[in-house]
Amino acid sequence: MVWQIDPRARTVEVLTAPEQSMTLFVDQTLDGGAVLPGLHVPLRDLCAELDLQGEDVDVIPLPL
Repeated sequence: MVWQIDPRARTVEVLTAPEQSMTLFVDQTLDGGAVLPGLHVPLRDLCAELDLQGEDVDVIPLPL
């Protein structure tokens, strides 16, 4: 499982297999699935933390 977080768009792309992904939006909850059972992070909370950081949030592209 891979989470690709876009702090500017306030979205998370969840990749669960090479050809399987879904995009989560600010009103949804990121969970750890079978990899991290019990982990639940409301994206609204994550975005609130990003708002506290202001424009200093770095966006680091991942190599594909």
